[in-house]
Parts: sequence; C-alpha cells; structure tokens
Amino acid sequence: EEYGPPPWTPAQSRFAQARQRVRLLKGYPGSGKTTALWHAADSCGAERILYVTYSSDLAALARDYFDRYCSSHKRFEVVVFPNLVRQIVGSSAPVMLESDLRQRFSQDLGTSARSLGPWANNPAALYDEFYAHLVGAALPVGVGHFATCKAPRVPDKAYRDRRTRFIGAPAVTAVLAAAARLERQPATLAERYFPELALAWRATEQLGAVAAAGPAGLDFDCLAVDEVQDLTPIQALVLVELCTLAFRLGKTPVSLLLAGDEAQTVRPTDFEWAWLSDMLHHRVGAPSEYKLSANLRSPRRIAELVNRVWDLYSLIEKQERPRGTGQAELEDDATDQILYCTAAPGPELDELLKLLAAREGLALITLEETTPAFIPESVRPAVLTVSEAKGLDFHTVCVLDPGRHVQQIMEQDWRLRSDSNLLSLRKRLAIDQLRVAFSRPAERLVWIDINPPDGVVAASLAFLNGDYLEGQVSSAVPAAIMKTLEEEELDTEERVQRCQADARQYLEIKPE
Repeated sequence: EEYGPPPWTPAQSRFAQARQRVRLLKGYPGSGKTTALWHAADSCGAERILYVTYSSDLAALARDYFDRYCSSHKRFEVVVFPNLVRQIVGSSAPVMLESDLRQRFSQDLGTSARSLGPWANNPAALYDEFYAHLVGAALPVGVGHFATCKAPRVPDKAYRDRRTRFIGAPAVTAVLAAAARLERQPATLAERYFPELALAWRATEQLGAVAAAGPAGLDFDCLAVDEVQDLTPIQALVLVELCTLAFRLGKTPVSLLLAGDEAQTVRPTDFEWAWLSDMLHHRVGAPSEYKLSANLRSPRRIAELVNRVWDLYSLIEKQERPRGTGQAELEDDATDQILYCTAAPGPELDELLKLLAAREGLALITLEETTPAFIPESVRPAVLTVSEAKGLDFHTVCVLDPGRHVQQIMEQDWRLRSDSNLLSLRKRLAIDQLRVAFSRPAERLVWIDINPPDGVVAASLAFLNGDYLEGQVSSAVPAAIMKTLEEEELDTEERVQRCQADARQYLEIKPE
C-alpha cells in the first residue's frame, strides 16, 4: 500500500472482509463480482476452500489467481459444477452437448407437433420450460415453496398449480401431454433429455443420505460459488446440501459465498434470488446481501449500451423479469468505440472475419447455440458462444448478427393469447445473452448484421444510438471496418500482451 492503492473497490472489500457465514454478492456485468469472490475466499479465514463455477475458463482463471496471490498454507480446490456433481455420485459420464439434447427432444416430439398446442411453433421454448420448471425445479426434499418430489420431475398437479398463472392453462396442459408422450421412452425425462439435472438429483439424494463422512476429496471449510444464476433449483440444492453436510460433519464453521447476476443467465434456469435465499434460509442460514453497483470493465458508451439492454426486459411478462434495477453506475470515461457494419455472406465478409479472428485481443461472439453457417471454415474455431465468453473480457468484441435478435425481442406476437405468453422465458434468455455479450469489451464493440433487411438495420441503429438526437453510430461496409482496424497501429509490446491475455483465456475453451 506504500506504492499504490489496494486493487479492490470499497464495495468489494466490504463483501470480502465481512464475517457473516452465508453471503450473497449481487452485481452488474463488469462490476467485479468474480474478483471480489476470489478476495473473499482468501480473506474468510478458512484453510480449505472449494471454489465452484460453471465455466471452465473462469475455473482456470481462478486457479491462476489462487496460485499467484493467495496464502501458500491454504488449500484451494477449483472445480466446474458438472465435474463436482460427477465427483459426488461417482460418475464418469461425459457432458453431452445441449444442441444434441435439444435435437433429440425435438425428434421425439416431431411426429406429434400438431398436438403441442401453443408450443407447436416454439419447440425451443418448450425445451426451456421443461429444463427450468418441469425437471429443473423438481427437488427430492421440500424447501421453501418447492414441494417434495418422488422423481426428478414435478408432479402434474404441482406443475399446473405453479405455472398456470404464468403461461396459461392451455400451455400447461400441452406441456403435461408432451411429458406423458416423452415418458414412454425407456429412460426418464431427466435421464434422456436433461442428464445434468438427473445427475444433480442423484447427488442431492446421496448427500442427504450421508451420515459419517462427506464425498471423497470434498473436505472444505469455505464454499465459494461464482455465476450462481446458471443453476436450476435442483442444481443449486446440490451446493446447499453439500454445505449443509459440511456444517453437520465439520468441527469448524463453514462459510458459504455466492456471487451472480440474476440478469446474466445463459441457460434457461429462470433463476431468482428469491428462491435461492429461501432455500438457504431453510437449509443453511439466513444470507446477508452485498451489491456491486458500478461497471468497472466497460467505458461509458459501451456501459450505456449494456444499461440499455435492461430496457428490453419491459417487453416480457413482469414475473419473468429480473428483480431490482439494471442501471449500473458509470465510472470510466476512457475512450471507446462502437462500430456498426452490415454485410452479405461472400468474399468481403469472409475477409473481414478472417482479419478479426487473427487480431490479438479480439473475440468473435455468436448469439446462436452453434457456429452460424456463414462463418468461413478457417474462422469457425475462433468463434465463441455466449456461454463460452461469459466471465471473460477482451479489448475488442465483435458480436455477430445481433440485430435480428434485438428485433425478435422487440416484436410482439399478437397471435398468442395474452394468458399464454410462451416466449417470455425465451426472450428473457435472449436479453440476458445480449447483456453478457455487450459487456465483454474493454474498449471497442463491433456489431455486424448479416444480410439484414431494412427493419433490422433500423432496429440496430435505434438501439445503438438510444435517445441521442444526432446518431453517434452509422452503418458501414466491411471495407470501412477493415480500414479502421488497419489504421490502428499496435506496437510490439501491446500485441504480445494481448496474445498472452488471449492464450490464458482460450486455453480451456479453445485450446486449438
């Protein structure tokens, strides 16, 4: 401290230095949640810390931080959530791609699409509903407003009582009818279409039955969990039961630290702080809440764009919106740049994408679940999905074809009944993904719409420029974007530093 100020803000330090046993850290994109969680894990006085996150890259960054900066006499074990569950149940089953599971789900329903009622044109939304509410909210023990379930699937009556007022009776009836058909398959719903949720169910049951000793290798006196909003209720209960077991068997008090943002889900968890707090209150203890309100990563214009994404939540049903306010405080007045480009698939777009992919400190992010078809073969390994990019930050981020997603979010489908707003969960997930993607860059955001109609271009420019009377962002062609990048001459040292940062971030998720 003689040479420089501490690297944490006062809000981060308050969370890290607090002494409550159960703490929740809520924060906006770029507010420093992960850094504060690392600091808290090292400052809590525990000797054995178990750090859990859903992202393999965040896990790698956490290992690096703990190895470099934390006390050598402490033991830090870093694990991604799917591996933690497998360690508890003793399973070596590989993690299946969600795209393959969605395809299996759609194929098994394919011959009876007409009988899906309001869901007939929205199989993706139906899968999300199953994941978040029919299977993901089934718990083997009653906690809060979650009733006890005998199988990893919410009973018909309980599901109907819980979801009718949100999506309407016809949609609920269609979900239960689809579930009945899918359950004719040899495996259960969870095992066939949601294997991660099935493993979480098994893990919860096993933890509840432990009497003498915990799972091998999971000896800890502090449990720190990052990106908690990516967990469904059954997955969150795994961590709660693990902590309950540690409380029961340990000789010293166990700290539980959880960090996340209700509006940054990249999976259809329909996460809410309310049900998590209720779960903690019933099983572990009343949690204390801390908030980080400033955007520390993004310069002003990009931070304003991230704030503007929050306004899109007004287009979905109130019960599906994240709680609280989404307007982060803007503290960084550093120079930043937002570039908007429209391009048609072809040689010019291919040349631009190849240039972007080869540039140090630049990430290409798609909002799709898989790499889009217009991406050249040589560029495809460099493209990140939103879930892969979550928790990372780059000098420059290029988001591919976001205008179409913004327009779809803003569209109101009046053909759907007002009591059957089936798209709310899907739109909520899309808005969260936009929020994650736009909050990754530290200095420059490149927005590329692919072969957009006039309506998409208008929606994109209106969103980018917000309430400014004179548009700050205008449309450009790929050649203009390439010229802008060529004019920015980087010295060798900066290029090397960006290469090092890229290597650290890509090592886990894109080793090639």
